[in-house]
Amino acid sequence: MKIFIDASNIIPESGGAVHLKRFLINLSQKKTIVEVAASKLLIKSLNVKTTTNIKFYKNDYLDKNIIFRLIWKLFIFYFYLKKNNHSIAYILNGYYFFKPKNIRVAIFIQNLLPFSKNGLKMSNIFVLIKNKILLLLHNSSIKRSDLTIFPSR
Repeated sequence: MKIFIDASNIIPESGGAVHLKRFLINLSQKKTIVEVAASKLLIKSLNVKTTTNIKFYKNDYLDKNIIFRLIWKLFIFYFYLKKNNHSIAYILNGYYFFKPKNIRVAIFIQNLLPFSKNGLKMSNIFVLIKNKILLLLHNSSIKRSDLTIFPSR
């Protein structure tokens, strides 16, 4: 089994980085092949060694701003999955745009604020717009994904 993890928006020292590090440490003893797409800064901060079953995918688009990461996610991500015969895509930011054929997709949604009506009422207009867009992206991704993970106690 080949898993491709999209950690393109995860920043070091965040809850997503901690989750990813623990996930990779647990997989290091298994025979599953894992490839992680992340910024060079995140890869360095994870301090997880590249092994025969854990590899890191680096791309200049992942080290730049959100516009470049969206271009990567819209165009390069989809074709890379198909080209390299991954069986599962694990997406840590909770949304994706296209469902690749014959590839199972699991999404991990950490940011629950877009789903909260009370939390959005107290936000400024920019945060409100951002969360409305995220809500649309999350809802469409939940409908298309094979598995949705919400962190809980």
